[in-house]
Amino acid sequence: VASISPFGQSGPYKDQKAHDTTIQGMGGLLTSTGLPDLAVKAGPALAEQLAAVYCATGVGIALKARHHHRKGSYLDVSMLDCLFSFHGREFVGYQLRGSEPPRLGNVSPVGYYPFDVFECLGGERFAVCCMRQPHFVTFCDAIDAPELANDDRFSTPELRWAHWQDLAPKINVQTRKLDRKSLVDKLLSLPSADSFPVGPVNTFGDLARDPQLRARRMLTRSRSSQLLGLGSAIKISKNPTESDAFAAKIEEVDLVPDAPTEDEQGPRLRQEFSAARMSKL
Repeated sequence: VASISPFGQSGPYKDQKAHDTTIQGMGGLLTSTGLPDLAVKAGPALAEQLAAVYCATGVGIALKARHHHRKGSYLDVSMLDCLFSFHGREFVGYQLRGSEPPRLGNVSPVGYYPFDVFECLGGERFAVCCMRQPHFVTFCDAIDAPELANDDRFSTPELRWAHWQDLAPKINVQTRKLDRKSLVDKLLSLPSADSFPVGPVNTFGDLARDPQLRARRMLTRSRSSQLLGLGSAIKISKNPTESDAFAAKIEEVDLVPDAPTEDEQGPRLRQEFSAARMSKL
């Protein structure tokens, strides 16, 4: 048996009510996300979805344990526990520094720059990460600003991080002159040894047409709807050792079953989990 609740079945908060935004606030996400003067919640219902993932993982562990020990388990999953568990870096940093983690917007706090989001023509944006100096030099050439790589303030990763607030607007001045697709395509075409992470900030319209999502069957359609749905992020191969053939083994059914009507599966589930049957497990 598994349960998901805001605070779990024990502790002083166990009877309190909460929703996703409440948990994002209580679990540390709002403290560490946003701008210096503005805490911002994550767009998706992150706490709720994390709890579901943790619960599914726990069910798999419990089933494996039952196979060995012939005993069932009760899973107690707390949304607060799940969200807090994702803040290892921030919580350890808080204890080492003795101060709260700064909210830096889209700037990564790991100490490298550019590790940020920048604007192109028409307001389109892209994300990029340059950790090594050769990557930064290549990036500066790509945005037609080689002088930035020669600036003493930005000549090493450590100096760039120390002066990132000076560097960020200079990069944006250049990238706002450039077409995003052309720039991203240029950077993605670099040889593997010279490349670094870069990608567009996609709208949902972009995602609906994304070739990678389509190739991975992440965009699906039910038989009775013209709306696109989200496919399963878990791809299981029957023979995972044949890595070259893995893509061919991904489920290639574009249509997914319609959602069940109210109580359509109720009789079967009630029979499957009836007291008589459960007592024999």
